[in-house]
Amino acid sequence: MEMPASPGSESLKPSLVELRGRGERLGVRPDVGDGWVIVRSPEGLWWEHGPVEVDAVVSGAVADLMLVCSRRLPLDDARVAVSGDRALLEHWLAHMAF
Repeated sequence: MEMPASPGSESLKPSLVELRGRGERLGVRPDVGDGWVIVRSPEGLWWEHGPVEVDAVVSGAVADLMLVCSRRLPLDDARVAVSGDRALLEHWLAHMAF
C-alpha cells in the first residue's frame, strides 16, 4: 500500500522540497518485520510498507534506526548496516532532520 507524505509538510519545513526525486527508493529495514520504503518522486514523497527493491538501505534494531533518523547515530556506526547508494541516504538525512 502506498500513501503520500503529509500534504502541506513542505510549507512547514521548506527543505523537504529537496527530498523530491526521480523515483529513488530508500529502505529502512528493522531487525523485525518488512520495514518501509521511501519513494522520492517529482510530486513529493511516498511511503510503502514491505520488502521491495531499493537504491539504498539502512538496517538495524528499531531503536538504532530511530537514532539514525533523528541524527543521533551516524550511518557509519556498527549498530546499523548501510548498503547501496550511501550519498542518497546522507542527502535524505541532511534534509529530513528535525
